[in-house]
Amino acid sequence: MKVAANAVAMISLFNTGGRLIWDTLSDKLGRIRVVTMMFIITAISMITMSLVALKYVTLLA
Repeated sequence: MKVAANAVAMISLFNTGGRLIWDTLSDKLGRIRVVTMMFIITAISMITMSLVALKYVTLLA
């Protein structure tokens, strides 16, 4: 239960921070470029997560 709470807290912190960062980048670089970067990062993350065994340490990495 404690591990799940820590995971949810980390996801929440990164979500909040990411919104601020992507918003700032969107204003400077343009929405289309930023959305494209987000899709590329998401695709790389999904491929990596499907190839690497998910453990507590890799969840937070």
